[in-house]
Amino acid sequence: MHCIRWRVQQVYLDLNESAKRIELSGASLQQANENLRVSNDRMKAGTITGKDVLEAQSIGQQACTDIIDAKVGYRINEARLRKALGQTTP
Repeated sequence: MHCIRWRVQQVYLDLNESAKRIELSGASLQQANENLRVSNDRMKAGTITGKDVLEAQSIGQQACTDIIDAKVGYRINEARLRKALGQTTP
């Protein structure tokens, strides 16, 4: 019984960590989008090069990937928690 309780607690903590990761990834995505917007404005003004805009786009793409990974991790941990609790359906 103690082992089951420990397992449920561990998976629950993993789920909470996944939720925090989604929140942080969302904030990073917002920041990357703002950075891209500023980079595009600066490019139009001629104060930076296209390389800088491409770098901002790359950072934005990585932020998108990170949030997808975080959401997938959350769903996996949801399933792990259901399994640890003995539930078979969501």
